[in-house]
Amino acid sequence: MLRDPLGALGAYAREHGDVVRVPLGPRTVYLVAHPDLIKHVLVDHAQHYSKGRTWEKTRSYLGDGLATAEGELWRRQRRLMQPQFHRDAIGGLAVLIARTIDQTIARLDERARAPEPVDLAAELMRMTLAVLASALFGGAVKTDVTGFTQAFQVALEHTTARVLSPIDIPDFLPTPGNLRFKRARATLDRVVLGVLQERRHSKEQTPDLLGMLIAATDPQTGEGMGDGQLRDEIITLFLGGSETSANALAWAFYLLAKHPEMEARVRQEAEQVLGDRPPSLEDLPRLRLCTAVFEESMRLYPQNWVMSRDTIEADVIGGFHVPGRATVFLGVHAMHRDARFWDSPETFDPERFLPERAADRHPFAYLPFGGGQRKCIGNHFALLEGTFALAMILRAFAVELVPGHEVTADAKFNLRPKNGVLARLTRR
Repeated sequence: MLRDPLGALGAYAREHGDVVRVPLGPRTVYLVAHPDLIKHVLVDHAQHYSKGRTWEKTRSYLGDGLATAEGELWRRQRRLMQPQFHRDAIGGLAVLIARTIDQTIARLDERARAPEPVDLAAELMRMTLAVLASALFGGAVKTDVTGFTQAFQVALEHTTARVLSPIDIPDFLPTPGNLRFKRARATLDRVVLGVLQERRHSKEQTPDLLGMLIAATDPQTGEGMGDGQLRDEIITLFLGGSETSANALAWAFYLLAKHPEMEARVRQEAEQVLGDRPPSLEDLPRLRLCTAVFEESMRLYPQNWVMSRDTIEADVIGGFHVPGRATVFLGVHAMHRDARFWDSPETFDPERFLPERAADRHPFAYLPFGGGQRKCIGNHFALLEGTFALAMILRAFAVELVPGHEVTADAKFNLRPKNGVLARLTRR
């Protein structure tokens, strides 16, 4: 499990079935890797499960955002925020997203002329953080946001280390890592609360996500969010929409570079649909292959490669008794590569996501954004960003992987390409 969690969980599911009891030192976890049984946990018996101890370790900087909140607080926040993330509402941010991707292309153009290869994973991380900052804060922010993205990355690394470590070092101990995290959290609070105060006192109507969240009200009570809750939701949105999208895109470019014939087809689609202009929301259904490539990359390399839930009380999953206060692993990566649910599951085949081939798929066999009532609220945003980025960057560059540079999956909090994705870009 420590050396190769992806291989271990996949082997357990293949060798022992759809429900596997796995002793991990003092803990015992239960691996579930079948769509029907995952639906059992996430939907049919969701009231018997909580996000559990894994997510508790993120509360020190996420607070009570959608990822960590439980019970009535979570239900209220979901009701309040859901309309702001509807496909049509997110479509209004398409111009901001395309503009930020264009800025990335300009930066990549400079990097492409340098002799050193480009680490696409690092560049795409910069891009997704910039996209989120642009979508959330807009362009009319007077508060000094210097250091926000760096502070967020420090906090993310700190949390990832805590989640994965079998020894939990409390945040109050003055270790070097804890001190770095404390400074990063202070920077996050300063920036977010500063922007909120600025926006509260501004009479300008800014077409960004923050403006929508400030104006949002609970349809049942008519109440909005205070600055503390807004702060938690903004940080949570950065957690859910930065590294996950960057990694998914890095894997997509890696897979396309390994399959140049598909890269050429995606480029041809982008050129035919867009020409020389930036994409808009109306282009999304016409960029079918671009979207399918992004979706296939999330099948082969899902960012939530394993989800976890803790039982509030004992349950029976697939005929097996699971005690209360146990941790249940939902084996998304193992299920995404299971031949029972996918034809040639190890093969890169984006066309499996075209409507004519996807119609009969089990709705819980593909879970890049989770499922059930706690499905990721930003799924439409991520698909829009991913499709636009693939179309615009491939229209601008041909991508060739650096020979001899090994790219492997690093299963941490998300599923990263270990050592980055080194590539040479050729301007077209």
